[in-house]
Amino acid sequence: AFTERSNLSLNKLPNNLVTIEANAFLKCTSLQMTSLPSNITTIGGSAFQECTNLSLISLPTSVTSIGAYAFSNCSRLSLSSLPDSVSSIGQCAFDRCENIALSKLPAGLKSIEASTFNECTKLALTELPAGLTSIGNYAFYGCTGIKMSKLPESVCSIGTYAFGGCSNLALTKLPDNLTIIRANTFDECPKLALTELPAGLTSIENYAFFNCKNIKLTKLPDTVEYIGNRAFAQCDGLVLKELPDGVKTIEAGAFRACPNIEQIKLPSSLESIGDVAFAYCSKLTKVICERDIAPTLKGQSVFSNSPVKIYIPARAQGYTAENYWPIEKIEYIKIPVTPSIQGDTVKSYDGTADVPDGQLSI
Repeated sequence: AFTERSNLSLNKLPNNLVTIEANAFLKCTSLQMTSLPSNITTIGGSAFQECTNLSLISLPTSVTSIGAYAFSNCSRLSLSSLPDSVSSIGQCAFDRCENIALSKLPAGLKSIEASTFNECTKLALTELPAGLTSIGNYAFYGCTGIKMSKLPESVCSIGTYAFGGCSNLALTKLPDNLTIIRANTFDECPKLALTELPAGLTSIENYAFFNCKNIKLTKLPDTVEYIGNRAFAQCDGLVLKELPDGVKTIEAGAFRACPNIEQIKLPSSLESIGDVAFAYCSKLTKVICERDIAPTLKGQSVFSNSPVKIYIPARAQGYTAENYWPIEKIEYIKIPVTPSIQGDTVKSYDGTADVPDGQLSI
């Protein structure tokens, strides 16, 4: 049609037009239309992509489908609403449309595709459609204006970076159907106010909650097996005291610089701990390891700059300097796993040591 005609300066389309085909006005940078014909039902993929002077303030109520990249990088687009007739929006459809200020989305949407609203900084959503099931990668990345406190319970999948950098997102709960928190999903969301995670969660991937300073979790779901690289790093409000019995892997920096973790119990299921996983936890004074055979440490700085003592089972093996356990810095005491210790004499690497009354219970 008119692809890449940078001098095209149409300000109106024919009234009988029903479909705007894919690539119809791609990179027509001089296009300055403020409205579309009232009978339009379909806006094709990349139809107006990079039309940087397109100034639409609304779409016709007849529109049902908006294709992938349809309005990508239309920086002057200033829509305040989308028609309820819209049931499908393709990936990157409004990518980098920094002036759209939608307060709600069409009720019929079942999915938000990848990068649909990426870096739409004026997007002002307070809720999402009730029947929504999936939110794609980067769907709302960098949308600093959204202030949602909850997501629909129907959501069962959220992609990587979906809400990354959403500095005003204030969710207090996540949908119960989620089983994975993917990489960077809530990275740099300082107002996220979660107090619990979904009961069936199995994996919390890299940077999932990085620098989410306001989350106040006291425990993780019993189903969690994997905690990724820096998944909870710099989460100031985190006050975990133990990890679930099924956790097998803690990756590098998972809990790095969490200043309010004071003690943590590591389960017998734990097989490996990444470097600096508990480093710079300024109040962490007690780590209780339940595993007889020492978990593999993937570096020499797992507990660096944390004022910690580590307690291990009576039958423990492998908690040695050769395996990166910092025996030259931290007092190790062999203890039974089952009973409480109340002033008993126990064996340490240096001979015998007394655990003062009230200092330790397992």
